[in-house]
Amino acid sequence: DVQVLCEQVDLKRLSEALSPEAIPIGGLASAQLRLTGTVQQPEVTGTAQVREGVVDRIPITDLKAELSYRDGVLDIGQIEASIGGSVASASGMWSEEKIGADFRLEGADLSVLSAYLPPEVAPSGSFRAAGSVYGHPERWGLKLQASAENGTLAGLSVDRGELRAELSEGVWKGDLSLVRDQDVLSASLHSLDTNERLVNATIDVRLPLDD
Repeated sequence: DVQVLCEQVDLKRLSEALSPEAIPIGGLASAQLRLTGTVQQPEVTGTAQVREGVVDRIPITDLKAELSYRDGVLDIGQIEASIGGSVASASGMWSEEKIGADFRLEGADLSVLSAYLPPEVAPSGSFRAAGSVYGHPERWGLKLQASAENGTLAGLSVDRGELRAELSEGVWKGDLSLVRDQDVLSASLHSLDTNERLVNATIDVRLPLDD
């Protein structure tokens, strides 16, 4: 057995070396690892920590995770991190051909989503979310369910909001429902290109009509 201590590992360079087109990540990590097996078939177990990092455009702090690697598959279990002032939990796996993860977030600040939106649309308030990441490291997708209460969107107060969405090949599709003073606004998002901020979007909106 070999014990290894890694400090100040650049996650951006590591991610680009493993898969240049994968989900962009950044930050500095440290890890305590145990190596077993053979040179041809190594096995690794251990823990990792990231004090300040980023996944895509979402800042993450105080991340802790349990790791294991065997037969070309990296399993990441019992992940805990702080996102938008809330604790997130997740677990997942990563290989050259496949990625998968499930995550849950409670009571996070909606401002963490501002990186995806223009300033005039940026929301405020808190939200909870759950979802999964799936697919190939270079062609990944995401399914998301989220809800929020007592927030604002585009400067308008919102009592409650619910979102069901899926990201596939860089395009979002889904349904959004907002409740304000017992009135309901619902919208279907047919396509939203996330390579730029709110471009090439097709949205159907249904507003309540006064009697």
